[in-house]
Amino acid sequence: MKNTLTKPWFLRVVMACVLVVIILIGLLPVMPLRVPPASAPQSEFSAARAMQDLQVVAAEPHSAGSPAQAKVLDYILAQLQATGANAEVQQDNGANNIIVTFPGMESSGTVLITGHSDAHPGAPGAGDDGVSVVAMLEAIRVLQTEQQLRNDLVFLFSDGEESGGLGSTAFLTLPLADMITVVLAFDAWPGHGPATFQQASEGDEWLIRNLARVSPPVYAMSYGVNKERASFDSDFDALSAYGLVGMEFENNGTGTRYHTPNDTVDGVDPSLVQSQGETMHMLARHFGSIDLTTAYQGDDYSFFTWPIIGIVAIPYWVNLLVSGIAILGILVVIFLGWLRERRIKPLPTLVSALAFAILFYGLVMISDALWTEVIKAHPETAGLEFPDFAGSGWAILGFMLVAWVIFTILMSLLSRYTGVPSMAGGSIIAWLAFSFYLFSPAAFNFGNPLEIEFTAWSLLGGAGGLAVVTFVRNPGRKILLLALSAIPVIFMFAPLFVLSMLKPEDGAMASVLLLIFATGLLLPQVLYVVGNKEISVPSDP
Repeated sequence: MKNTLTKPWFLRVVMACVLVVIILIGLLPVMPLRVPPASAPQSEFSAARAMQDLQVVAAEPHSAGSPAQAKVLDYILAQLQATGANAEVQQDNGANNIIVTFPGMESSGTVLITGHSDAHPGAPGAGDDGVSVVAMLEAIRVLQTEQQLRNDLVFLFSDGEESGGLGSTAFLTLPLADMITVVLAFDAWPGHGPATFQQASEGDEWLIRNLARVSPPVYAMSYGVNKERASFDSDFDALSAYGLVGMEFENNGTGTRYHTPNDTVDGVDPSLVQSQGETMHMLARHFGSIDLTTAYQGDDYSFFTWPIIGIVAIPYWVNLLVSGIAILGILVVIFLGWLRERRIKPLPTLVSALAFAILFYGLVMISDALWTEVIKAHPETAGLEFPDFAGSGWAILGFMLVAWVIFTILMSLLSRYTGVPSMAGGSIIAWLAFSFYLFSPAAFNFGNPLEIEFTAWSLLGGAGGLAVVTFVRNPGRKILLLALSAIPVIFMFAPLFVLSMLKPEDGAMASVLLLIFATGLLLPQVLYVVGNKEISVPSDP
């Protein structure tokens, strides 16, 4: 037994199992939530009950001003009256908003929760935005069973969002609009998966710090927030432009159903409604209970979701510091690995960097070209706003796996010439260069790509892996330290793989890019598993 524990094949199996466990843990933030049954107590949010509402709300297409939309509004009002909620209708600007108010006991401000009740012309609107409508109804039912909150709470079922934001524009004419302290806006796509953080108003430090305190079941990462602020296509954008402070939540969905007659109830996963509803309820209670006079607009904050921990909120300078530490560590390891260990050599390191760059760019471009041909082979995608097809998420997974296998095999073969330390060092250098290209200010409105959270923390993990393969000899320590250094990389990237499959509008290119990009920092771990003798044999000199 003792001999078995030290055999290379056994150690490779252990390393592979450890990595699988880390991946599974890393996927927890995007796993479906448990959905309580419709018979659950009224004090518990139940997507099963909300799905019963969705059957009515999304029974037929109901664009703003249509007779079908009038039926939807009547149903919403009836459900609100049944809960005893104080609801009124605002008719203005061609829209019919439904506004529900919950007065606070000792109000220090007003919290606005909003989603739009109309659907895109020709679409039943189960996902966009029936999900938010029924989540709001169920959240109101739950709130009616609880004690009165400190602050005023307002629910806005806006109308005419799909017609240019008619409802949100009309709401802003009310005196009530000037009393809003914080906005919690919700929108949705037909599909599966969790609710995701979409964007926040500028100077979001106070908002994000409070979001992190609650850590609702929503996947959040700040790298796309600045980019999203440049668009203007939702009620939140209109409210934010007016000067209201708040956050918007959405989800990753599929273009096969989005804004089409296929946006029906069977395209909505109850776990999505549960995720959005629990997020809505938890944030309503939190902001409804704190002192809203402390609200302020500070600096923008960096944030990301990690399993078990929840949402981590930090200043951007922390990411920059982490990136600096990682880069300094990489330089020190490369220098000592060349000067003292003689395991990192200039020419093999350069060859490795070039190989990573060529393979990375080549596989991404080939995937993009092939995906274009796949889309052409599906005539049902013609005319879709975001062309994809039924099962496209699984097709993208196939593209990812094929590209990853090709990348791994070729880099593994090359590592026999360059050596693993040089291979890892060269790949990190190329990875860093691509980071500045991919996450440039022109693409994401960031002044420095090193401030992006997954660049910083993933780079730290890559630096750790490089140090392990360069200096650590003991097999047990090597496995342990390689596993620890893989954690920040996997925790940052693993959820993004799932989300890219759930919203395939970017095609296979984005997903392949993410996977190869992550693997570039995990080459020490990958090469250990596939059996590179230099790293996986216990008698490593």
